Amino acid sequence: MPRLVPMSSVDAAWLGMEDPTNLMMVTGVLMLEGKADLKRLRTLLDKRLAA
Repeated sequence: MPRLVPMSSVDAAWLGMEDPTNLMMVTGVLMLEGKADLKRLRTLLDKRLAA
């Protein structure tokens, strides 16, 4: 399991803006075990978002 890292001030500010009245905020966290293959990730996102 990855070690916990304190949230940055910027991340905390974005998290604080997230609420039901601010519907255009898109947030997410990816917990990866290794280095991401960015080309493969972009291809997968393009394919799935275009579907």
